[in-house]
Order: sequence, then structure tokens, then C-alpha cells
Amino acid sequence: KAEWLAKPRRVIIDDDGCDATTFPEKKEQSIGNFYAQMLGSMVGNEFDVLTYCPCTTGLAVANRTKTGHRALASLVDLHYTNIPEVLDREFGTDPLRLAHDFARSNGYEFVINMRANDAHDAFYPVMLSDYKRSHPEFLVGTSDRRPPFGEWSAFDFAVPEVRELFKTLVCEWIDDYDPDGIMIDFHSHCLFKSVAWGGRPSQSETDAYTDMVRGIRDYAERAGRRRRRPILFQFRIPDSIPLCRLMGIDIVRWADERLFDLCIAGSDGGHYGLWRDMADFCRGKGLKFYPSVDISWMKPSPELFRRNCPEGFTGQIAAAFASGADGIYLFNMFYAKGYFPRIRRDPAALATYDKRYFVTAHAPRRVSAFQPPEGGDGLRAALYPEYPLVLSGREKHDYAIEVGDDFAA
Repeated sequence: KAEWLAKPRRVIIDDDGCDATTFPEKKEQSIGNFYAQMLGSMVGNEFDVLTYCPCTTGLAVANRTKTGHRALASLVDLHYTNIPEVLDREFGTDPLRLAHDFARSNGYEFVINMRANDAHDAFYPVMLSDYKRSHPEFLVGTSDRRPPFGEWSAFDFAVPEVRELFKTLVCEWIDDYDPDGIMIDFHSHCLFKSVAWGGRPSQSETDAYTDMVRGIRDYAERAGRRRRRPILFQFRIPDSIPLCRLMGIDIVRWADERLFDLCIAGSDGGHYGLWRDMADFCRGKGLKFYPSVDISWMKPSPELFRRNCPEGFTGQIAAAFASGADGIYLFNMFYAKGYFPRIRRDPAALATYDKRYFVTAHAPRRVSAFQPPEGGDGLRAALYPEYPLVLSGREKHDYAIEVGDDFAA
């Protein structure tokens, strides 16, 4: 396994599954058009690993599953349709199988991505699954009684049935789709009702969640031994150890127990700590480190401060490599496919590229998944157009800006 983990993986890209669940309503529903939506744009560019997310809201999935917990609703009011049933009926396949076959035929490692607690159904009601409708007691709130933190439709992982469903789905993927790795994307989602209502996760809640993760990892280890090829685990977490603890993610314990191999830090929901600090943490724990480079939701006015442009993406990537990262992880970047030819595995190749650097590339979430700690707790200060700093008198303000160039040279 050590040899497999040491293999260079410089550029990982995630497909969020919208090529199947939000397929253009007027386009012919075919395998060729499925690939044309997102995956086909990878070919000929410098990618190493594809992570594919068949998990939509509420742990409902787009692939075939014995649990019956499948996502089939369409956002017709937004001119999208959901095509997994068509793929199954007309072609005898599903989105996850197609992603697997694409990765294998194009020489990419294939990783299945499970979102820990996606709650887009809080603002797209049609996506609320039958399972959630049948078990409102499993959720952190209701549409009429919304918690102050996170989204009301999130699952409460203090509930044993929720943890069991999560584990069952991931173990099905291990058995049925032969992945090179499994990813769990925490992505700043709320995990516990206690946290959604302003509290802190209890030790019993944190222990129960750790036990679920440990059970999945043990299952994967046994499967890897049977097939004589390990299954690597990667977790996407907030880029701050204190914030992980606030969510109920005992990331230090998980690292000490080697429950995962690759650490992906950060998200489009906010950049809370310095990448070099996370790089130091990962090196100390024997983990591979991958900063998450994402499409930004920040308003692009004025033009000079636009994050979602080639110079902005290159600046993030260069700074990520300069922090000591083993590679980069790209999230939501299939919506910026025109940038793909500029991506480089070798950081030195970015030296002459134009870049834009920002104190804050991603605005913190308006609906935080947890109550922020008092006094900052070592979190880096934010500065962006929607959150300006008013200067007065002789007061001093310090901000960190991460860059990927050696200006002295």
C-alpha cells in the first residue's frame, strides 16, 4: 500500500454528477451526450485522477442501488432533466458505471465521491427524497422550524439509521464499481442537530461518527486485500483543525488511526486557515495534502477583483503548490472547462503565467454549518468586496496573502 500511496497524483478533478442529474432538457439523452456534458473535456489535458459524485441530496444516489434510495427527481423548472432511469432502461448502465468506464479507458485513477450531508433540497424542494419525507425525525430541522446554522434538511448523524444508510451505500460502491479510492466530502456541511442549533458536538456523537468512518475503512481494507490492490481514502475537510472539531470531525484522531490517506483541504465555502499549516499537519501525520481549488461564488465587481478567470485560477493553483502540497484538487471546475488546457502538473511550468492573488478567494458561507468560535480561534481574517475594511486613525490590520511566486528571484 505504501508504494501505491507514493504514486504521484498531481491533479485531481471532481465531477459533481450534474452531467446526469441536471441534464439539459432539450438535448438527446444518450451516452455520447452524457460524456460531452463534462467528462469528455478531460481528454488531452493534464489530469491524473477523476472523482465522481453519484450522491445528491439526502444520500440519494444516481447509480443503481439495492437500498432503493435513488435520486430521480428533475429540476424541470430550470430546464434540466434527470437521466439515470433512461440510462438504465435504454442502455443498461448508470452514471457511476459510465464514469468508471471513462476513467479506465483514458488512463485516470477512479475515485467515488460521497458527499457527507448535501442539503440542496432545502432550497430545491423537488429534490427532497422519499426517505427524508418518511423520516422527518432524522433531520436537523423542518422547513417551518429552521436551525440557525446549516440547512434544515440535513441529516442528523447522531441517528443510527442515518449512519447505517451512509455506510451501506459506500460499501455497495466498493463491491460493485471497483474504485481505486473512496472520497468523503464534508465540504462544510452540518452533521449533527446539536451543532445546527448552536451547540457543540458531544463526545458520544463524535465517537459514533468516527466509528462509522472506521467501519467503512475496515470494509475497504478487506476488499482491497481480496482484489490485491488497495483502496485509498481521501477526505475533503475545512482547512482548519478547530473548525473540523466544531463540526464533529475528529480529524486528528482519524489521522492517527490512518482512517484516510489523502487530505483535501478547503472549499468554495471559505478558506479559513493557511495552506502551509495544513501541509505541515499532513506531513506530520504521513498524509498526502491537496488544497481544494474551486469556482468562487464571490461577486465579480469590479472586473479587477474577478476571481473566476484564468489568472485567478492559476494564482490559486500556484499558491497551493507553493504551500508544499502533493497536488491540487479541482472542484466545480467542469463549469470552467475552457481553463483545462492551462492546467499543469509541474508547478515550475506556471512561473510565466499571469496570476491574480487575493487575501480572500472564497467568501465564507452565509449559512454557516456551525456557530463560529469566539475570538477567531486562530482563523485567518477575511477581506473581500462584500466584506470591506474601513480604515480610520492609526489602527493596524494584518492579513495573509498566499502566493506561488518567488518575488525575490
